Amino acid sequence: FVPQAYQLLVGAYARAQNWAKVMESADRAAALPKADNKLKAFAYENAMVAGQQANNFEKISEYGDKLLAVDSNNLNAMIILSSMIPERLPTDDAGKKAALQKASDLATKAMAGVQQFFGQPKPANVTDAQWSQEKANLEGQLHGTLGFIRLNQQDYAKAIEEYDAALKIVPKDGVAHFRLGLAYQFQASDASKLLLESINAENAAKMARADQVQIDELVAKRQGLEADAGGKRDKAVDELAKAVALGGVVGQPARGQLEK
Repeated sequence: FVPQAYQLLVGAYARAQNWAKVMESADRAAALPKADNKLKAFAYENAMVAGQQANNFEKISEYGDKLLAVDSNNLNAMIILSSMIPERLPTDDAGKKAALQKASDLATKAMAGVQQFFGQPKPANVTDAQWSQEKANLEGQLHGTLGFIRLNQQDYAKAIEEYDAALKIVPKDGVAHFRLGLAYQFQASDASKLLLESINAENAAKMARADQVQIDELVAKRQGLEADAGGKRDKAVDELAKAVALGGVVGQPARGQLEK
């Protein structure tokens, strides 16, 4: 009866929102000599959620990894870990790269897991609308997670693609609008550097009285880059303005970027 008693204890502390005791009881339950993977998974999942509620990143990571060690397809662990890792990245390049790759692998696997889970028959007490909405919410969350991962990897085109997908599901997600605005802002900055190089090349060709065909080609290139840089800047402004309008935790940071 001891494992069952520990399971009841972990659940009771969770309902009481005593997060420290949830984690303590979970550790004791998992350390039982006869604790099987089912009990360990129950304990670690509750402890991971307790770490999340206590805003303790180290505990979320610790229990999430332990949970995946005994249940490699645990959807909750993959979703939580993949979203938390990019928020607390190591400062060294190698550590940052490894952490982002781990988060990317978890989020990608979780997306496949969502498709598989919701491909099953829905529970009888859940309506079709609720079932579809829950699936959409999880997909939107994972697209947002993948968008933030790609943003940190400086793959701005992929970040934009993921945030666009997330915002189709949850249009009023201020964080997604803010980070999408940042992706466009970085793209606009890169495009501006190319534009400056193009302007210098065009001016140099004109000063050297180069062949008119060459000058025309340089002018066309410069005009294309002007349109590209301007378009990305305008999209950055639009997304940052939406984030400011929606407010929340990103309202002020978005305003700062928008004013810049």
